[in-house]
Amino acid sequence: MTITAKVKALILEDSFMKGLAISVTTFNGKVTLTGGVDTTAQKKKAEEIARGVEGVAGVNNLLEIKKP
Repeated sequence: MTITAKVKALILEDSFMKGLAISVTTFNGKVTLTGGVDTTAQKKKAEEIARGVEGVAGVNNLLEIKKP
């Protein structure tokens, strides 16, 4: 399983991240997260999940907090 697939699967499995549209791309071990989240805590959680995957050299967290 690729880094991208692992990160996506872990985000989808996390109940705190349920229903969010997060895109994950990986290049040379660096993961980029894009899309929208509801809270700052979700943004941080997505980054923590990505950093926890073996082989990840860095995370570029471009997630944006959705406006209510």
